[in-house]
Amino acid sequence: MQAQVVYNLTYQSGLLSTPFHRVYFDTTGTNIPIIEDNPVFGNVKRHPFVNKDIERLPSEKYKHALAGRFNYHISNWFVLRTFYRYYFDTFGIDSHTFSFEIPIKPTRFLTFYPFYRFHLQTASSFFKPFLQHNQHDRYYTSDYDLSGFTAHKIGLGVIYSPPEGIVSFRNIPFRNRTSAFEALFLRYARYYRSDELSAFIVSSGVRFSF
Repeated sequence: MQAQVVYNLTYQSGLLSTPFHRVYFDTTGTNIPIIEDNPVFGNVKRHPFVNKDIERLPSEKYKHALAGRFNYHISNWFVLRTFYRYYFDTFGIDSHTFSFEIPIKPTRFLTFYPFYRFHLQTASSFFKPFLQHNQHDRYYTSDYDLSGFTAHKIGLGVIYSPPEGIVSFRNIPFRNRTSAFEALFLRYARYYRSDELSAFIVSSGVRFSF
C-alpha cells in the first residue's frame, strides 16, 4: 500500500486573460428581442445594440490544490491506483477531481490499464454566457473553460515492455554502448463534459535507453 498527500500553492502574475476571446454585451438591458430578431448567430454579433470587447481578467492569481493518492497492490498482477484533488483559486473557481486506474498484468511484459476521471467545477466569478455581461464590470469572460461544468474521461491504456526490451542496438548511436527500444505505450480515451464538448483522444509513446 502507498499513500501520499500533497498541497500546492501557485502564484501567477501578468497577462492572465486571452485577448482573442471576445465578450459581447447587450446595451438594451435585455437580450430577448435581439436574439428573436436575429436567429443567425453572426447577425446577433453585428446588431447595433450589441457591443463587444476582449476578455478581461485580473493580472494576479493564486491557485491552491490539496491532493491525495492511494495505491494498493492487490496481487503481483493487479493494482488499484486512486487520486483525489480539491482545487480553488482567486478567480472564484472551486473543483473536485477524482480518478482511478486499474493496471492488470496478464504477463510480465504486457499491461492493460482501464481508467476513469471525473471533474466537477464551479464557474469563475467573472464568467457569464453570451450577452449576459454588464459592460460596466471591470472583469469579464465568456470562456466556457471557466464556467461551471462536469466532465468525464474514460479509456484504456496498453504498455508493451519485455524484460530485455523490444529491440537493442550495439554501437548505435554511441560506440561500445548498447541502446534499446524498451517499451511501447498506447492509450485511448473518450472525453465529454456537460457543456456538450466531447472528444476522442488517442496517444502513443515509446521509451528508449542509451
